[in-house]
Amino acid sequence: MEINDYYKILGLKYKFTAFELLNKYFEKTKLALNSENKEEFINLRMGFEVLRDSNATDDYNRIYRKYILNETLNFPEVREQQMVATFRVREQMGVKIAEQVILKKETYIMHRLEFILQFVIHDLLSVIGGASGIVFVLLGLIFMVLVDSEYGFLMNFIIGGLFVLMGIYFFRRNTVNQIMIG
Repeated sequence: MEINDYYKILGLKYKFTAFELLNKYFEKTKLALNSENKEEFINLRMGFEVLRDSNATDDYNRIYRKYILNETLNFPEVREQQMVATFRVREQMGVKIAEQVILKKETYIMHRLEFILQFVIHDLLSVIGGASGIVFVLLGLIFMVLVDSEYGFLMNFIIGGLFVLMGIYFFRRNTVNQIMIG
């Protein structure tokens, strides 16, 4: 069976965090897009899409251990086909996204900016605890700057700062979820 070694392609260890995945993806993507290496970019995006989805990663890891690390693992053939199908869907999604980027002739900067904007838009649209991270940050900044309190500037700064910290926490959590879920 032919499968790509996405850990090698992306330069990741077998166990990685969402931010390590994102950093390695951007690091390798910068080189691929700047050198206009379309095949490498497609492989990077395929690997990124597979490894950012926890279900696809679990199935990929089992197949990876069997065929690349040559570990003795026994699965029923039907289950193995299901596992392969799970991460092949994510690979195809990666190919489509990479082809769109190549077709639009996006530079690395444009690709990264578009990627980050997707996180911001996702954060604005997802409601967590009554508001998203960006909304909390904006409320905190507004509270610190515009709200006149009878308790004085320090109290405004503390309350506004708490809103900003909550917003950063929610935004970070949304970012990790977006990286890992897609």
